[in-house]
Amino acid sequence: MYACSGILFNHESERRGLEFVTRKITHAVARIKLGVQDHVELGNLDAKRDWGHSKDYVRAMWLLLQQDHAEDYVIATNETRTVREFAEAAFKAAGIEVEFEGEGVNEIAKDKATGKVVLKVNPDFFRPAEVELLIGNPAKAEKELGWEREISFNELVERMVKNDLAIVEKKKKKNKKKKKKKWEKTMKALIIGGGGFVGPYLVNHLHDDLGYEVAVTKTAKEQLALSNAVVYDCDILNKSEITDVLETVRPDYIFHLAAQSSVSVSWKNPALTIDVNIKGAVNMLDAVRELDYKPRVLLIGSGEEYGHIRQEECPIIEDTVLRPGNIYAATKSCQNMLGSIYAAAYHMDVMMVRAFNHIGPNQTPLFVVADFCKQVAEIEKGIKDPVMYVGNLSAKRDFTDVRDVVRAYALLVQKGKAGETYNIGTGHALAIQEILDRIISLSDKKIEVRVDAQRLRPVDVPIIEPDISKVHDCTGWKPQIPLEQTLRETLEYWRVQDLCQK
Repeated sequence: MYACSGILFNHESERRGLEFVTRKITHAVARIKLGVQDHVELGNLDAKRDWGHSKDYVRAMWLLLQQDHAEDYVIATNETRTVREFAEAAFKAAGIEVEFEGEGVNEIAKDKATGKVVLKVNPDFFRPAEVELLIGNPAKAEKELGWEREISFNELVERMVKNDLAIVEKKKKKNKKKKKKKWEKTMKALIIGGGGFVGPYLVNHLHDDLGYEVAVTKTAKEQLALSNAVVYDCDILNKSEITDVLETVRPDYIFHLAAQSSVSVSWKNPALTIDVNIKGAVNMLDAVRELDYKPRVLLIGSGEEYGHIRQEECPIIEDTVLRPGNIYAATKSCQNMLGSIYAAAYHMDVMMVRAFNHIGPNQTPLFVVADFCKQVAEIEKGIKDPVMYVGNLSAKRDFTDVRDVVRAYALLVQKGKAGETYNIGTGHALAIQEILDRIISLSDKKIEVRVDAQRLRPVDVPIIEPDISKVHDCTGWKPQIPLEQTLRETLEYWRVQDLCQK
């Protein structure tokens, strides 16, 4: 058996996701250059990394597999740059010369030509355990493989900036075609409960793609740093606090995301689940009812509401009888009914969605896909033995990328009919076993799978598969992001986390 290992240091390219600091910088620089964004906020500017281009690293991987004997090789540039240097090079590639002022969290960068601040340090972006220096020595690969880096650091940065300039310019032109008339106002959106998994994705779509002014509420205990939304602390169990936010923001659209959304937690703490999911929703609806205008409200529910679904009932339409099988599902079913009642009784523009399993990077491992990806990443890093612990693998669920889901939310709050409920999903359920197999296939580790009785639910539904024709007919929405892409990006997210702190 031929098995070798390439130890790849930071490999970047135009394809990098926006959750990585390099692409965050180049994309922000492009937006600043084109007048879409004022500044970028970063964490530790002194962190040093060994950055190379992915194209060079892929070539190294190919060379690794051409050798007569398997060996392990470090693939790196043997050069380090600070995050500050990367940012400076990115601005330079966009034709902006910057100068840095201040120290620590007070450090900023200004455009020399205009004096405008284009970079700030945000302490919320500091990692709990930062590795200050990462550098690799590729001498063995250079000597034995004949490999050497072809794309320099500056060319790497220039390529990424050039690519992002083209992307932002294209989006800018697209938005220009949709530009509102002068007499039309900028729409305002309020996301209640934006500190979770979905909130930041929804903010990005509403603000960056649609041009809305966005406000977000969170609990006082939550940490939420957003550069494209105003954040308010708000306890949804306190109606007066909701009212204060509503009167301050006066949103056109309200997205009610606030929820205790874990099924397993709902079994352990039913009182909390009932308080947040039912009492919180009533407080919000009542506060909206008392306003002197009518915003459009979207209540976010769950496919779990359908409960004990039989195979012959699939795909599930919105009028299917609800038979919730767990406490979380019961509370969401109640929320849905409350929304329908408020819409009919008070002529409020309230729509409801039942979102099926939505997944993606930055989701808590309380949910199955994130849990599987985290476990694989821990195994790859040697943090745990090559054994994955799972629950029921035979259950079938519909998995949708969170970025597709938030697109549906935005369309429904505009086009949905008051009092109606809409399914959001792909329309195709997959066994959790298949999801597990696909995730494991993305790793080169041999992994054993064991069922953990603690991960089995007291009551589990064999299959949940929605009919999504209603939302498509109403808005034209359909999912766009392939499952394989979502799984790959979620696994990559966990691979770059400091898992010792998670």
